[in-house]
Amino acid sequence: MRGILVRRRGAILLECLLALAIFVAAGLAILAYVDRASGSMTLTRDTLRAADLARTAMSRIEAGVASADTMSGPVRPEDEEESTLSAEAWELEVRSEPAGPQGLSRVTIRAIKRPSGGSDRELASFTLVQGVRLARRAER
Repeated sequence: MRGILVRRRGAILLECLLALAIFVAAGLAILAYVDRASGSMTLTRDTLRAADLARTAMSRIEAGVASADTMSGPVRPEDEEESTLSAEAWELEVRSEPAGPQGLSRVTIRAIKRPSGGSDRELASFTLVQGVRLARRAER
């Protein structure tokens, strides 16, 4: 009788350990999924921010407030809504080239988010290409 009781206790312990292992494995799978979803949301947010920066730069060029030559480079802190203490830095690459006899120029604006510290790695980017009639002299 005592041997049957010991076997039954051992079986219950084994079932508990198996249930715990399944629970831990399921929890780790859920955490991995949440981590991937969080990374995807961050990339989407950064891509939308890059699109906003490129559109803002394009509208400044179209309005004649700035020229394509003066827009390239790091995004100034007063232009950026986020804290200047962040670990990433935004920059703009702006190019313009003649695009036809009507006085239009093809303006290409690329907004890029890079880790601070001068790394060439891109965390997010967005490229905007548009035909623009540039003002003769942009004033700031």
